[in-house]
Amino acid sequence: MEKHRLDKDGKAFKSGNEAEILFKKLMESKGYLVEETSKKDQFANKGDFVCTKDGKEEWYEIKGRKRINRQDSEFNDKLVWIELQKVNGNPGALYGSFSKFAFQFTENAFIIVGRDELQKLVESKLQNIKVTHASDALYKLYQRWQRNDLLSLIKFSDLLSLSHTILNP
Repeated sequence: MEKHRLDKDGKAFKSGNEAEILFKKLMESKGYLVEETSKKDQFANKGDFVCTKDGKEEWYEIKGRKRINRQDSEFNDKLVWIELQKVNGNPGALYGSFSKFAFQFTENAFIIVGRDELQKLVESKLQNIKVTHASDALYKLYQRWQRNDLLSLIKFSDLLSLSHTILNP
């Protein structure tokens, strides 16, 4: 994982990198072979890791804890950012070709949900309303200033309504 040029203070990179390290460690402790995907696969929206156990292979997209606004001092574990469209205008993570999302929701735990099931949930709740402030993005479309991305917030409790697995030590 590399720091994005628009990540001015490096906090997003640090948080995401720490989440990936933790995910890999936890999955390996559960007996999985964990391999990082290539930069090419990551750019093509195929996920961050391929995890294999008992001959079954699954591709995972890892999402670290996030703040709602860049200036927030604390992570918000009650809301989850969903990427509908990347900064370059291509389909976002919600439309990737990996099988599972792993969202970090505490310092040492993830909730794992299927991408297809999450996509259906988001599409059923999403309102076709654009907002200009991140704090107003719950089930609405938010585009960051001078970027071509499209994001929305959902409630963490929405993830709990899906088939899920909690990954923790």
